[in-house]
Order: sequence, then structure tokens, then C-alpha cells
Amino acid sequence: MARYTVRELLDKAYSDFLGDTKHQLWDDTTLLSFLNDGYVDMAQISKFTQKQTIYDFLVGNSTPYTLPQDLIEINFFIESGKDVKTPIDRVSPLNSNEQDKILLVGMDSFLFNAKEDTQAILTYWNEPDDLLITDTPELPKTYQMALVHYISYRAYKKDQSTTNLEASAMHYKEYMDKVHQLSDIAFKSLQQEPLHTDFQGF
Repeated sequence: MARYTVRELLDKAYSDFLGDTKHQLWDDTTLLSFLNDGYVDMAQISKFTQKQTIYDFLVGNSTPYTLPQDLIEINFFIESGKDVKTPIDRVSPLNSNEQDKILLVGMDSFLFNAKEDTQAILTYWNEPDDLLITDTPELPKTYQMALVHYISYRAYKKDQSTTNLEASAMHYKEYMDKVHQLSDIAFKSLQQEPLHTDFQGF
């Protein structure tokens, strides 16, 4: 089943929920901003997008390794040629003399005291890039509709009338119901090993 493009999702918001097919109340720039906010929010809650990147770990290296800028949360490291997931410890770099442990330094870097020169693959949940009008969100079609509800939630929330606040709350509930369903699917997908490089979610 073909997925909706961003253009189609905006049009569904205009026609199905906002009653603004002539774009008299809203414009593409505003609704696209709402959609992208919802897309990132979905990724942060449900962790439906994953990436992998490779690090070269060198013996004796004391310089922190930089984490990806689009990282939401680390999943795990796997050393090349091994099936064992490397444990991640949130400890102070002052206690970083233990070998083969990932030691997080703040939110943007980490240390690794390697026993030998090796490569490791970091699998992490990532924050998606902003979508353009011509793009297609990397979501199953069923869950793309959550973005239409998020757009409608934000649009109605800007008008503080009682009727529109009620509509905003209704669309937010529909959005969150879909996000929680997506979270369950994303969690189950993590049980399927191995994860491949450049895995981008569903």
C-alpha cells in the first residue's frame, strides 16, 4: 500500500479536519512546520527510526569520541566480528580506566578504553530530518495519519475558543494512540537480530 507524501498529508489536514480547502485560514508553511514537529515528537516517543555508524577504537586513546548529532538515545554497540552487545555505563570519565566499557561524557561524546585496536558499530535511535513538501515520511501508511492528527491538534490549539480546544484535545488523543501503537511495533522490531547498517525504520 503506497504511503502518503507530505503534500497529500497536508491536503488531508486541510480537507478532512480543518475544513480549509481554499487555504484561507492556514498555509503550507505553517502546516509543514506542525507536521515536522509531530514527526520529531513521534521519533522521540516511539523510537521508530534507527541508524548505525562505525567507530575506530584505538588502544590508549584518551580523546572523547563524538556522538551523532541526530542521536535521541543509544541502543547498543557491537564490536566488529562479535555478537555480544557492549554494555553502556553512565559514569564519570574520572573512573574511565575499566576496559571494554562505553563511558558517556555529557550528552555528546563518550570514552572507550579498548584492549586492542578495533572497530565497533553504534546502533542508535535518531531524530529524523525535516521533511519537504515532496518527501514521503518513513512510516507505514496507517501511522502517517498520526501526523495529520498532530497538524490538526496544533492548528486548533492556536484558536482558544472552547470548540476548537475540544477539537484540539480530540486530535491529540488520536495522535497519541497511534504513537503508542507505533512504539509497540518499534519495540518488537528490536528483537529481530541482526540490525543492518543504514537501517532507517519501517
